[in-house]
Amino acid sequence: MTRPGRNGTLVAQAVSLVCAGLLLGLLGIGWGLPTRERVAAILPPAADNPALYQRLADTWVSMHRKLGPNLMVSPDSHWVPKGVHSAPAGWTEPPDLLLNTIRSFFVRSAHDDEQTFLIVLSRMNPRRLNFHPHMFVYGGAHIYPLGACLAVAAATGLVELHRSLVPYMAEPAKMAAMYLAGRSLSVAAYIGSGLLLLRMGRRFDQGVGWLAGLLFLFSPAAVVQAHVLKAPHLWAFFALWAVERSLSIVTGGKRRDYVLAGLAAGLAVGASLSATMVCAVVAVAAAIRIASGEKAKPELFNLAAAGAAAVAAFFITNPYWLLDHAEAMKEYPFITRNTGANPWNPFILLWHPLRQAVSLPVLALMALGMVQALKRGRADRVLLLVAVSLLIGVAGSMGAYLGESSRIMRHYLVWMALGLLLAARAVLVPGAGRTIRLVLGAAAGLNLFLTGLTYAYNFRMAAGPRSTHFDAGRWIEAHVPPGETVGFLRPCAPSNTPYFRFDRYTLVFVEEKLFKDLPPAQLPQWMIVALPDYDDRPNMQPNLSRYELGAAFDRPVILPWIRIHPTATTANPRFEIYRLRAPGRSEPEGARRLL
Repeated sequence: MTRPGRNGTLVAQAVSLVCAGLLLGLLGIGWGLPTRERVAAILPPAADNPALYQRLADTWVSMHRKLGPNLMVSPDSHWVPKGVHSAPAGWTEPPDLLLNTIRSFFVRSAHDDEQTFLIVLSRMNPRRLNFHPHMFVYGGAHIYPLGACLAVAAATGLVELHRSLVPYMAEPAKMAAMYLAGRSLSVAAYIGSGLLLLRMGRRFDQGVGWLAGLLFLFSPAAVVQAHVLKAPHLWAFFALWAVERSLSIVTGGKRRDYVLAGLAAGLAVGASLSATMVCAVVAVAAAIRIASGEKAKPELFNLAAAGAAAVAAFFITNPYWLLDHAEAMKEYPFITRNTGANPWNPFILLWHPLRQAVSLPVLALMALGMVQALKRGRADRVLLLVAVSLLIGVAGSMGAYLGESSRIMRHYLVWMALGLLLAARAVLVPGAGRTIRLVLGAAAGLNLFLTGLTYAYNFRMAAGPRSTHFDAGRWIEAHVPPGETVGFLRPCAPSNTPYFRFDRYTLVFVEEKLFKDLPPAQLPQWMIVALPDYDDRPNMQPNLSRYELGAAFDRPVILPWIRIHPTATTANPRFEIYRLRAPGRSEPEGARRLL
């Protein structure tokens, strides 16, 4: 029987995890959403009228009719203007070139992918029992709970569901409510993952799961994905549930645990094919039992039951892989494309995205925890399974494209969580040097909390009038004379554009690969360079050297040693505004160092 004191401690730990998750997950949850203020910043007042709403809605319908039901396989879904195009200043009704841009400010968030989920749901018609997503890259185990979340929000009056875009353009706050409802699912799964770590870690020590949960909730990678309407946190939750049940398998071997582990793994894969490696964890649990002397036949039979549960969970939540197999196979090459196996990827993953996600001190504790686990693994089945599972997840990165982008961690949250579980155990396990480990662990945990808080604060600033979008827009209107040419390398969107009056300037859109070779006479007088999660500047040379930096707007910081990684998020991107130098004027030394 569990002692009352332990129950009280468990409740207190769970409550503290929930509070930490709510603080870091909800702070700035409304970042980058459609607002009347954002629309007013880019449009002349007279242009914001019902006729424009209808025009934008009609062109939206015709565009998607042309694109077809499945955006992934449509050759035009990622089309961008080729060559050089311009929209002259002084218009009262938006020119055709700017229609998609202006519509995006009414209905899109500052994360380019979020709108796609609402498009997928809008293609369904529950009254006619039509639940076809027409997009298989986003799994039904996420899409259908997201739809249910929006349905509940609609039933309670928190959101309004309309077939036409017109009501949402008339009141952008209605569209913002849709995104908020979807992001709330990410926050719930984010907190749920922290609570699962609490449950898992208590197998080692009363405080291990609590510390692991806190480290997970503090992690910048987890904080970022909690603020986005996407699947990573939900499939990570399902995956951690599969691991948690697999820990029960190695200690008990009950068929019920096998089936639940398979069910959870199937739901994880059903939410995202990125979770496929999680299925191996259940097989490893069975292998550990057999290697420890358990009879192979019943374990393999139970493993087969787990496999059947996983397959059933996947196809129940993704029935159109069977019902419309032809369309699924058309999209499959786009889902699975990669750059080929790279044996160095695990090291790249550990040193770049993971280090940015958990900080160097916590990464060192993860390494210490792994060493301890490998030393003691034979004597502790649970510890061995956690360590082997982490190795499997990291090894699975060999077939992926990583680069140095921090956002790639959205595919590795579950493995990061297992590493944090080992880090927490490394801090709290009894033995030599425990006092030193506790001090170092407390310092590393505090630093990680401040890092996660910095990311959350950045989202908070991105949700208000002091975002870099608004600040850069105000600077442009104050310092760039009306009528001058302002250049971009991409079509303007809420994620990559300052919020300024588009009608005041001649907007020039230059295809990225052409800018560096443009004759000097064709260069825009001003260039806006955004660094949301990519950097165009190296590809803009030598022509960028013809410009001088007029102003730069960067993400806010709380403490000077904690910076938001440039590739982590599109919230509050850095904006650099360049002015074309007069002929014969040399490049400033400061600008040369900056570039």
